[in-house]
Amino acid sequence: ARVHAHLDELRNLEESKVRTSQLKDEMLSRVEGRISELERGAAKAEEVSSLKSDLLSRVEKHAAELERLDEKRNDLAKYKNELLSRAEEHVREVGRAAEKEGQVRAFSLEMEERVREYEAHIVERKKISERLKGEIAEAALARLVQ
Repeated sequence: ARVHAHLDELRNLEESKVRTSQLKDEMLSRVEGRISELERGAAKAEEVSSLKSDLLSRVEKHAAELERLDEKRNDLAKYKNELLSRAEEHVREVGRAAEKEGQVRAFSLEMEERVREYEAHIVERKKISERLKGEIAEAALARLVQ
């Protein structure tokens, strides 16, 4: 969500840059028209100079603002790349964790199978032990009876 917000901000910055450039061109066009108009009248020469200075100052401010916005856009692009890199690393970590979980599950199943085999072996040994005890008792009884 933050990446999308940053992307939206980057788009807004680009649109603002275009609008500012258009405004700059329009303003320069107006200034040039006004200057040529004012230069025709000698009495208005001082006004032309003042307007020109004021408008050029505004244009310089807009240019400075564009530079600042470009720097901000570059910073946001770097941040976006960093976030994407972190997200990719997280995806890799999740993949590794899922793989390890599968290995643990397989090992657990294998151990459960071995435990069942061992328990079956113990049960079989008990049966054999009981049978042998019975045979020994019968043999001992048969000897006593003789």
